[in-house]
This record gives sequence, structure tokens and C-alpha cells, in this order.
Amino acid sequence: MIRSYEQATAATGGGGSTNSKPRSALAISAKNKYGHQKLEDISMSLKISGRNKLRGKVIEVQLGDIMALITVQVGENIVDSVITRKSAEDLNLKPGDEVAALIKATEVMIVKEGSS
Repeated sequence: MIRSYEQATAATGGGGSTNSKPRSALAISAKNKYGHQKLEDISMSLKISGRNKLRGKVIEVQLGDIMALITVQVGENIVDSVITRKSAEDLNLKPGDEVAALIKATEVMIVKEGSS
């Protein structure tokens, strides 16, 4: 179960100084069709360590039994991502959605055409 900052700090008695306010809160919706809690509203600014974030538009969603292929157009380029079907449904991904493709890899190769 995901708790809000207020719930977590009330339970432990912690949470910083008394004059500080939490900067984020999570709201839980009813359970999804799999019986899992779903985040209905995230009213926070997410920061992430990954720097390879490519903003684009979903142009195709192919749902399989377990996995989903999400195709995102980033400028003149296409990025394909394979995620779980459950994740695609939880994100309610559909063509036209503005998204960010976050690339997390241990290595990135550089190719230069016509070099000798």
C-alpha cells in the first residue's frame, strides 16, 4: 500500500521540522481489474536520476497477452519500448499521448558514418 507523506510521518512521528510542509501527495484509486491498487493522481514533481529522457508522442500501442509494444515518435526518430501489458493499461497509453521515453543503459555506442 502506498501512503501519503502525512500518513507515513504520522505513523512514525518523524518527517522533519514542524514548519515544513510535504511537497507531494499520492492518492490511491479503487483497485484495477487485476485487484491491485492504482495511483489515481500524482500531485508531485518527480525527479529521476536518468538523464536520457526523450520526449515524444505515442503513435502505436500493441497489447499482447503479457507484454505491450509502445511506439513513440521522438522528432524524426522512432523509439520502441516493450513494457508489461499491466503497465501500459495502468498508464492508459494510447496514440497521441505525450510521453517521455527514459533510456537507462549501461553503455551507449556512438556511430559516425563515413569516418576512416
